[in-house]
Amino acid sequence: PAADRLELVVRGWDDALYVRRNSGTGASPWGWWIGLGGRATGPVAAAATTAGGGVTCAAVRGADDQVFAHFSSPTLGTFWTSLPPLRAGPEVAVVALGAFFAVIARGAEDGGLRISVNLAGGWSPWVEVPGEERVAGRAVVTADLSGLTIAARGEDGQVLAANWS
Repeated sequence: PAADRLELVVRGWDDALYVRRNSGTGASPWGWWIGLGGRATGPVAAAATTAGGGVTCAAVRGADDQVFAHFSSPTLGTFWTSLPPLRAGPEVAVVALGAFFAVIARGAEDGGLRISVNLAGGWSPWVEVPGEERVAGRAVVTADLSGLTIAARGEDGQVLAANWS
C-alpha cells in the first residue's frame, strides 16, 4: 500500500492488467477498476513504497516472455517500462527498496534467479542471484536495511535461500 491509499493490481480473465484504488475516505472509498493496458502471461507481482509520496510498482511477464513494470505515482501518473531483455519464467517478484524497486525473475532457459534494480529512472542489467541453483517457482523476497532475503523452492523440492545486498 502507498502512503495514503491502498491499490489492488490484478490480471483479468482477458490477461490485461487492472488496478482499483481505495482512498480511505467517503462512504464508498473504492474507485472503479482502471485498465493499465498491456497483457500478462503469469501472476502479477506488486510492491509499494511510501518514498516519493507513495509509488506502486507492478511487475509481470509479457506475452513475449520479457519482463515489464508498471509504475503508479500520485505525482508522476502511471506508465510502463520494460526491463533489460531476459527470457523469463512465468513468475516474477518485486520488492520496494526505499525509493527504488527490485524485480526478481527466473530465467526460462536455466531456471536460475536474476535481479534487476530500478535506479535513477532506469533498470540495471540482470544479475544472477549468487548461490541459487535451478528454482521451480516464484521467489519470495523481503527487504531490510542490509539488503534482500530471497527464498524459492528448488527443483528437488528443498527451500533455497540467498541474501543479496
